[in-house]
Amino acid sequence: LRIEKVNGNNPLLTLLKQREEEAIKANTKIIVNSLAMKEELLELYPGYSGKLFVIPNGIDDIHFEGPRHDIDKTPFITTYGRISPEKGFDIFIEAAQLITDKRRRQGLPVISFMVFGKTDDSMEARRIYKEKLQALARGYENIRLDLTPEGIWGDERIQLIDRSWFGVVPSLYEPFGLVIPEYMARGRAVIASLTHGARDILATDSFGETPYGVVAYV
Repeated sequence: LRIEKVNGNNPLLTLLKQREEEAIKANTKIIVNSLAMKEELLELYPGYSGKLFVIPNGIDDIHFEGPRHDIDKTPFITTYGRISPEKGFDIFIEAAQLITDKRRRQGLPVISFMVFGKTDDSMEARRIYKEKLQALARGYENIRLDLTPEGIWGDERIQLIDRSWFGVVPSLYEPFGLVIPEYMARGRAVIASLTHGARDILATDSFGETPYGVVAYV
């Protein structure tokens, strides 16, 4: 499903789905992390009924208990996660470019944007994607990238979330995901694409404003 969402039609998909079905049929119980993912698997393979159970992902206690940091006085918008094509960070950067260019033409103050996350250059697709993001952000000093093999964790991550005016989760594919609840646990609104995870976490099947954030089409 991830390959199909990110790469579209792929000649390997039919074979992969056949192998996936064979592997899943060998199990007596299957755990998925969102109701929407359960529904999609049942749509693909109705024979899984009775085998599928939903256990949502959880987030670290630090997101609830960590010390609070002041929000930036000037607009600061962030997004983060594993640096991989299905995360949609290129969409975030392209939107940041459009906003920046328009505000410059209008003589308005520039908004700061930031993408941060863990990279893995051992996987060619992820290395190429990281380089794509770096190329997109080039020439825009207000669009900062912090892409490293170590990533950003603990209080440093908490500080970036707290400083944000709001968070953006532009994923193309997300069975559940942790970024939305991490922003929410720190009291930040979220703009997210309507992935399986967003449907469950934000309790919506449609685009627009929800009690917990905004769902956008990408």
